[in-house]
Formats: sequence, C-alpha cells, structure tokens
Amino acid sequence: MASIEANKEIAREQADVLAAALSKTNIEIVGGDGNFFNTFSKALSLGKAVDGFMDKSSFAKENVEKLINRTQQDKN
Repeated sequence: MASIEANKEIAREQADVLAAALSKTNIEIVGGDGNFFNTFSKALSLGKAVDGFMDKSSFAKENVEKLINRTQQDKN
C-alpha cells in the first residue's frame, strides 16, 4: 500500500514538473493530420514505461548504472 501511495506522489510531482515546463513553451502545430500529437503521446508513454521498468527491475538498474559509469570513465 505504501508503494502505491509513493508512486501516486511521484506521478503527481512529475505531472507538476511537466505542467510547469509546458506552461512556459510556445508550441505551434501547423497542418498535418494530428500525427504530431500521436507521436508525442507515444513518446511520453514509452518514457513512462521505461521509468517504470527501471524502478521495478534491480537487474536493469544495476546494468544501466554500470554502463553509465563505464561511459563516464571512458570520457575521462
């Protein structure tokens, strides 16, 4: 139950951040068949799915951290 509440709070905070960021933008969508919105929505959904996967999978999280650390070491 605590995990669900924590996820709800995280989702609220993420929504607030996104709303604040988008409130300061000037997005003009000209023409087209609405495909931009569909693509944007799919990208948001994919991002949320990846975030959820990373939060729930310690194996994935550990391996991504190793990859990031290795990449940072290669830059130095």
